[in-house]
Amino acid sequence: LTINDYQLGDGTPLYDAISGAIAQVKTNSVNRTDEKILFVIISDGLENSSTKYDLSDTRNSIQRQIDNGWDLRFYGLGADAASEATSLGIPLTDGSSFAPSQAGVDDVFDDIAGSFTQSRTKPKCVRAIP
Repeated sequence: LTINDYQLGDGTPLYDAISGAIAQVKTNSVNRTDEKILFVIISDGLENSSTKYDLSDTRNSIQRQIDNGWDLRFYGLGADAASEATSLGIPLTDGSSFAPSQAGVDDVFDDIAGSFTQSRTKPKCVRAIP
Protein backbone atom coordinates (compact mmCIF):
# COMPACT_ATOMS: atom_id res chain seq x y z
CA LEU A 1 0.00 0.00 0.00
CA THR A 2 1.46 3.32 -1.03
CA ILE A 3 0.30 6.92 -0.88
CA ASN A 4 -0.71 6.54 -4.55
CA ASP A 5 -2.98 3.59 -3.68
CA TYR A 6 -4.68 5.17 -0.69
CA GLN A 7 -6.49 8.49 -0.92
CA LEU A 8 -8.01 10.18 2.10
CA GLY A 9 -11.67 10.96 1.55
CA ASP A 10 -13.04 12.06 4.94
CA GLY A 11 -15.24 8.97 4.98
CA THR A 12 -15.41 7.59 8.50
CA PRO A 13 -18.49 5.34 8.88
CA LEU A 14 -17.91 5.11 12.63
CA TYR A 15 -21.46 4.14 13.65
CA ASP A 16 -21.67 1.49 10.93
CA ALA A 17 -18.31 0.07 12.00
CA ILE A 18 -19.13 -0.04 15.72
CA SER A 19 -22.69 -1.37 15.43
CA GLY A 20 -21.72 -3.85 12.72
CA ALA A 21 -18.79 -5.14 14.74
CA ILE A 22 -20.93 -5.56 17.86
CA ALA A 23 -23.44 -7.58 15.83
CA GLN A 24 -20.59 -9.66 14.38
CA VAL A 25 -19.12 -10.45 17.80
CA LYS A 26 -22.55 -11.37 19.16
CA THR A 27 -23.17 -13.65 16.16
CA ASN A 28 -19.76 -15.36 16.15
CA SER A 29 -18.90 -15.60 19.81
CA VAL A 30 -19.59 -18.41 22.15
CA ASN A 31 -21.33 -16.73 25.05
CA ARG A 32 -20.15 -18.32 28.24
CA THR A 33 -21.03 -16.87 31.61
CA ASP A 34 -17.41 -17.03 32.81
CA GLU A 35 -16.07 -14.81 29.98
CA LYS A 36 -15.91 -11.05 29.66
CA ILE A 37 -15.68 -9.28 26.35
CA LEU A 38 -13.20 -6.47 25.75
CA PHE A 39 -14.40 -4.42 22.76
CA VAL A 40 -11.89 -1.82 21.55
CA ILE A 41 -12.71 1.08 19.23
CA ILE A 42 -9.79 2.96 17.67
CA SER A 43 -10.84 5.92 15.54
CA ASP A 44 -9.00 8.51 13.50
CA GLY A 45 -11.88 10.97 13.42
CA LEU A 46 -15.52 11.83 13.88
CA GLU A 47 -18.41 9.99 12.30
CA ASN A 48 -19.27 11.42 8.92
CA SER A 49 -20.45 8.77 6.49
CA SER A 50 -22.48 5.95 8.10
CA THR A 51 -25.51 4.80 6.14
CA LYS A 52 -26.91 1.86 8.11
CA TYR A 53 -26.72 3.00 11.74
CA ASP A 54 -27.08 6.39 13.41
CA LEU A 55 -25.85 7.71 16.76
CA SER A 56 -28.98 6.55 18.60
CA ASP A 57 -28.72 3.00 17.22
CA THR A 58 -25.04 2.79 18.08
CA ARG A 59 -25.44 4.31 21.53
CA ASN A 60 -28.25 1.85 22.34
CA SER A 61 -26.17 -1.10 21.10
CA ILE A 62 -23.20 0.01 23.19
CA GLN A 63 -25.37 0.47 26.29
CA ARG A 64 -26.88 -3.02 25.91
CA GLN A 65 -23.40 -4.54 25.78
CA ILE A 66 -22.18 -2.53 28.77
CA ASP A 67 -25.27 -3.77 30.64
CA ASN A 68 -24.27 -7.31 29.57
CA GLY A 69 -20.84 -6.86 31.15
CA TRP A 70 -18.75 -5.97 28.11
CA ASP A 71 -15.73 -3.75 28.67
CA LEU A 72 -15.83 -1.15 25.88
CA ARG A 73 -12.88 1.17 25.27
CA PHE A 74 -12.63 4.11 22.88
CA TYR A 75 -9.33 5.53 21.63
CA GLY A 76 -9.67 8.54 19.38
CA LEU A 77 -7.20 10.66 17.51
CA GLY A 78 -7.17 14.23 18.75
CA ALA A 79 -8.65 16.33 21.49
CA ASP A 80 -12.29 15.46 20.73
CA ALA A 81 -11.89 11.78 21.71
CA ALA A 82 -13.44 12.20 25.15
CA SER A 83 -16.53 13.96 23.79
CA GLU A 84 -16.89 11.36 21.05
CA ALA A 85 -16.69 8.54 23.60
CA THR A 86 -19.28 10.12 25.88
CA SER A 87 -21.62 10.84 22.96
CA LEU A 88 -21.49 7.11 22.21
CA GLY A 89 -22.33 6.30 25.84
CA ILE A 90 -18.88 5.02 26.72
CA PRO A 91 -17.83 6.15 30.21
CA LEU A 92 -15.25 8.92 30.20
CA THR A 93 -12.85 6.67 32.12
CA ASP A 94 -12.91 4.21 29.19
CA GLY A 95 -12.19 6.83 26.51
CA SER A 96 -8.82 8.25 25.66
CA SER A 97 -7.15 10.37 23.02
CA PHE A 98 -3.86 9.59 21.36
CA ALA A 99 -1.28 11.60 19.48
CA PRO A 100 -0.93 11.22 15.69
CA SER A 101 2.49 9.64 16.01
CA GLN A 102 4.14 6.27 16.43
CA ALA A 103 4.50 6.96 20.15
CA GLY A 104 0.77 7.74 20.39
CA VAL A 105 -0.18 4.50 18.65
CA ASP A 106 2.29 2.58 20.82
CA ASP A 107 0.62 4.03 23.94
CA VAL A 108 -2.81 2.81 22.76
CA PHE A 109 -1.59 -0.72 22.14
CA ASP A 110 0.33 -0.77 25.43
CA ASP A 111 -2.90 0.17 27.21
CA ILE A 112 -4.85 -2.54 25.38
CA ALA A 113 -2.11 -5.09 26.12
CA GLY A 114 -2.48 -4.26 29.80
CA SER A 115 -6.03 -5.66 29.56
CA PHE A 116 -4.56 -9.09 28.93
CA THR A 117 -2.92 -9.25 32.33
CA GLN A 118 -4.60 -9.78 35.67
CA SER A 119 -5.36 -6.62 37.59
CA ARG A 120 -7.43 -5.73 40.60
CA THR A 121 -9.85 -3.57 38.63
CA LYS A 122 -10.38 -5.46 35.36
CA PRO A 123 -10.48 -9.21 34.73
CA LYS A 124 -7.86 -10.90 32.59
CA CYS A 125 -8.71 -11.27 28.91
CA VAL A 126 -8.02 -14.89 27.93
CA ARG A 127 -9.48 -15.37 24.44
CA ALA A 128 -9.74 -13.22 21.33
CA ILE A 129 -12.76 -13.43 19.02
CA PRO A 130 -11.78 -12.47 15.47
